[in-house]
Amino acid sequence: VAKYDRVASDHESGVVQLVRLLSAQGRKRILRLWTAPADAPWIAAHDRAYARTVRELGIKPLPAVYVPPLPVRVENDPVAFEIRTRILAGYLAEQLKANKEPPDALMLGTDSEIFPAAAACRILGLEPGRDILITGYDNYWHSAFERGYEPTAPFATVDKRNAAIGGELIRLLHQRLEDASSRPPQLISVQQTAIEVQLAPLRLFRKTP
Repeated sequence: VAKYDRVASDHESGVVQLVRLLSAQGRKRILRLWTAPADAPWIAAHDRAYARTVRELGIKPLPAVYVPPLPVRVENDPVAFEIRTRILAGYLAEQLKANKEPPDALMLGTDSEIFPAAAACRILGLEPGRDILITGYDNYWHSAFERGYEPTAPFATVDKRNAAIGGELIRLLHQRLEDASSRPPQLISVQQTAIEVQLAPLRLFRKTP
């Protein structure tokens, strides 16, 4: 596709920001839990950015854990959620329980995995948000139906700035229509934005008689 104008989301920029946010919270044992293969372009970009950033920060890297594709998400099906949770718990168990220095942060490839991963951590005796910080990706956690099964919100997620990507595509299209053959194809990379999720603590109020 190199002969065409292209706009790409800069996945490395998002991971760099996430790692730095976790490091600023004192988290130094950052585990990547991926449900896509290592050679998937976005996962490869995540891994490159992770390796570079932990090296710059002086953090010891942890090997990524690659999980086979999870069963499909099914809305209004707690059994499907439970299956996804138990699978992740199995892949996390030796990392969290059999390690003298267990991870204190968990990076996931997309926001919908925050909730079964948090539930898996609870099964293994860890409190999400306290014992382990969890980051997502794609910034849709607030609308994920899995929130109905697990209350944990991510410590942070990443907005890929899809509207900016669309704007760049339109701009390049207009340029190409104006000078169809006068310039070589362009590749525009749009930097992503990490979002630290800030939620007010839940307060329970008792009615006064």
